[in-house]
Formats: sequence, C-alpha cells, structure tokens
Amino acid sequence: MDDITAAPPRAALRRRAAEPAPSTPDPVEIAMELERGDLSPESPARQLLERHVRLVEKQLGLADNERFRARIKALRDAALAGLAVLVLVGVLAVVWDAARSRSLAVQAFSVPPELAARGATGEVLAAQMIDRLADLQAKTDSARPADSYAQDWSGGLTVEIPQTGVSLDQALQMLKSRLGRRTVIRGEVVRGPDGRLQLTVRSGAGPAATVSGDDADLPGLLNQAAEAVYAQTQPYRYAIMLAATPENRARSLETFRGLTHHADRTERGWAWVGVTTTLFDLGDVDAALAATRHGAALDSSLVSDTNAALLGHMLGREEQALAHADLAARQQWRTTRVAAAITAADMTAQAAAWRGDLPRAERLFAAAGDMPEYAGTAAAARLRRGEILARLHEP
Repeated sequence: MDDITAAPPRAALRRRAAEPAPSTPDPVEIAMELERGDLSPESPARQLLERHVRLVEKQLGLADNERFRARIKALRDAALAGLAVLVLVGVLAVVWDAARSRSLAVQAFSVPPELAARGATGEVLAAQMIDRLADLQAKTDSARPADSYAQDWSGGLTVEIPQTGVSLDQALQMLKSRLGRRTVIRGEVVRGPDGRLQLTVRSGAGPAATVSGDDADLPGLLNQAAEAVYAQTQPYRYAIMLAATPENRARSLETFRGLTHHADRTERGWAWVGVTTTLFDLGDVDAALAATRHGAALDSSLVSDTNAALLGHMLGREEQALAHADLAARQQWRTTRVAAAITAADMTAQAAAWRGDLPRAERLFAAAGDMPEYAGTAAAARLRRGEILARLHEP
C-alpha cells in the first residue's frame, strides 16, 4: 500500500485559520501581543519577556561599565598628557637655566695626606679659595652689569666635592658646563723637591698658575692663586680693582688696552671705558677724551657720553661738553641700575650748572646727592650743591 500523508483534521484547520497572523517579525513584540491574550504567569510569552528584561538590564549595566571605563581612560590619558607636558616643560626649563647659567665652581683640591690630617683638606682649601674670590669681586666697583661679562659669576660660587657614580646634581652641573658659561676651578697642592708647598690652580682651558712657599705661607699662597684666577677669568674686573690703587694703575691700563682687542664687541666697548677712566686718573685728559671716542664708536649706550661731557668741560670745550651731557641725560644706559640712575641725574645737574641755571642745578644736585652711591658720584653731587649754594648767596 502506498504511503499517503494524512491530511490534518478540519477542526485544526479551522482553529489555525481563526488565529490572527503576527503583525510584526520582532519576537518581543509578538510575545507582547500573545501576553495580552494569555495572562497565566507561566505562559511562554511572559517568560520570553522576563528573560528579555533581564537581558536589557544586563546590557544597560555593561553600557554603564563601558562608559565608566571610557571616562577612566580619558582621565588617564589626560593625566598622562599633562604629565608629559610637565616633564617637557621641566626639561626645557632645566636646559634654559643651564644655557643661561653663569657661575663658578671650585672643585675640591688635591692635597698631601699630611695637610689633610692637619685639617687642610681639599674641601677646606676649595672653600677658602671661594671666599677669596668673592672678596675680590666685592672690592670691584663698576657700572658694568654682571650679564655683560663673557665670564660672569652672578649665578653663584660653589664648591664641588667628588662623588662616586653620577648624581642628579652632577648631571645638572655637567649640563650647565656644556650649555652655559660656567667656570670650573681645579687645584692641587704638592710638595716640591725642596720640601716647599706648590699650589697650582687651573681655570677652564686657561694656563695654570703655580705659586710656592712654606707650610706657614699657605694662606698667602691661596691669596696669590685667587688673584691669578681672578685676573685670568675676570680681566675687566681685575683691571678695575687694580685701578683703585695709584701704584697699580699702569698695570690696570695695560690690562684694559689688551681687552680692546677682545673678540667680543661688548668687551671691547667696556675696555675703552676702562682705558678712558684710567688715563684720566693718570692725568692724561686729552688721551682720555680720544679713548672715550673709541668707546662711543663701539657702543654709545655705555658711559662714553658721560665721560666725554666731563672731559670736554675740563678742557674748556663747553659746547661739546653740553652736547654730550644732554645725550647722557637721555641715554638708556646698559649699566647697573644704580649707576644708570645717578649718572643720568648727575649729567642733568651738570648741564644746568654749565648753562648758568644755578637754582635748577642746586635742586638737581640735591636730588642726586640723596640717591644710592656709585663711585663717589652722590658724594660729589653733594659737594657741587654746596659750591652752588655758596655762589647763590654771594653778595
């Protein structure tokens, strides 16, 4: 007998035909439609909807977690970026500071064991060298600002003590040595064949200076070595210091003349200022006036106009003196602030006196005399005021 598939009962066909077709292909919406027709708690539609609600709740939780992780990641990235910027700024600041560094460091000296046993260790001698160099610098009174020197110590004077390994401080010092203007002094004390002490100091690539003496002469040897270092590393200041004593002015003039051939234009300009003042101190006014013209040709923002005004007045060249005095009173000086302020005030007062306006000159000299002192200018202004007051009260 052939296999024949039995047809469904007619009643079943009628029931299927009576059931409405789904209005949507979405299973959730289909379940919601069936749920409206079947209110039993165990209906498949209700179970499907409950499972879907739990699924949605889990998805929302995962979404919240993902948003939280995204915020954390954004904060982390922002913090890392900020840290990177801070590190970069810090590195640039260190490099900038190193490039602008102007300082002097004295390394601990090498000394014989018997000196070290008596307390004259390498660190002690280096510190004493620092003290002597600082004292020499303090004795130098100059209108020249510190940052105009090819080798300047305004960044400080320190003693370097050798250490094993490379510390952060040593790394910074090495960077300053390479990028900035840092002068390093090295020294050694040895006992010579005659039993006397020999102290040798070196500054940068310059020649070594050696002095010798007995053990009791060690403080004096340090003084001599410090003066040699000062002359080699700070020649302009050294010449200024020499010019303060009459017996050393010829040596001062020689040093200044040597600096007029310096490779740096600023050094040459200030050297001519030194030549001018030293020649004046030596009594050669005409040569001093000629020297100040050389300085003005290199840089008129120094004190050349002031010197030319004073020297011209001394030589009786009043018109020339007044012209330079007016320029000096208006000049934006590239000198220290104290020197610039009192120089401008003094020149204004001098010009008023030379023009015969004594009442105005008296007031201006009085103001200049109350200003901070530089090279005796304030004291001289007080004297000039006294002279003018005497002239004003003459019968």
